[in-house]
Amino acid sequence: TGQIREAIPVIEKSITIIEKTLGKDHLKIAALANNLADVYSISARYKEAVQLYYRAYTINKKALGAKHPEVKKKRFYYL
Repeated sequence: TGQIREAIPVIEKSITIIEKTLGKDHLKIAALANNLADVYSISARYKEAVQLYYRAYTINKKALGAKHPEVKKKRFYYL
């Protein structure tokens, strides 16, 4: 609850910093987007969560390929 609300700006800031340093399609962005989506989901911010889950999926798919086990797992859970 309180800790979850505190986590959101920290993860958002982390995403911003890593986007600037490593690029918007880096695998670290996918991991952070997935983590933020989890926090949004717990906070009942489902629309935002779905958008971030999809972002994480597309980054992973682009970086790892559609047949990679991690990409297949995320496709199964999030799409």
